[in-house]
Amino acid sequence: MAHLREKLAHLISLGHWEVECSLDSKMFTAVFIGKYKRYLIMETSKLVSKTDVHQAEIGFRIFLPSFTISGEGVCNKTTEMEGLRNETVIRFMIDPNHLRVKQQRCYKRLPVLEKASLIVGEQSLEVVVKDCSLDGIGLLTMERVRGEIGIIEFPNLEISLKVVKVHEFTDFNLFQYGMKIEEGQNTQKFKEYLFSIQDRFKKLGILL
Repeated sequence: MAHLREKLAHLISLGHWEVECSLDSKMFTAVFIGKYKRYLIMETSKLVSKTDVHQAEIGFRIFLPSFTISGEGVCNKTTEMEGLRNETVIRFMIDPNHLRVKQQRCYKRLPVLEKASLIVGEQSLEVVVKDCSLDGIGLLTMERVRGEIGIIEFPNLEISLKVVKVHEFTDFNLFQYGMKIEEGQNTQKFKEYLFSIQDRFKKLGILL
């Protein structure tokens, strides 16, 4: 149990995890930034104004590698910022009244550094994949992804997958994205790639 608490504390301190929020029966995505005292800090570009969440009761699920932290709390501090592309970014702090931790054993996020291409409509971007699992892919790019649904291609691996954008985070001149892999497509090559990454870490004596 002590080891579990230490692992969760370490993952939370890293921040930049995908969050699913619920407000008045409506859902929106956000990014978990980190903690300040007892508060959980998040930000999103999916809201119009900070008044949408100020003093509201918000339910949330934070998706960590192999863990989900869920709970509810009151949003009592908010601020508005301008993103790199003139979009409104809302940063807000939640005071959670309780937290629930669920261990996910199937979709473990694996750290990688792999070049790939992302095609969204008529937009084509060169990206760097920073982590991936059977459920989704985290990537970095110098250009903002304008659409929501696209195809990510790993040219060196001959892998092509349909993905849906679930969150966006801007960090100076970099854009970070979480992309969910659409169900119902052939992912056999991708699974083999993930197994090869696991074997690589095992040979180095690293337990993920």
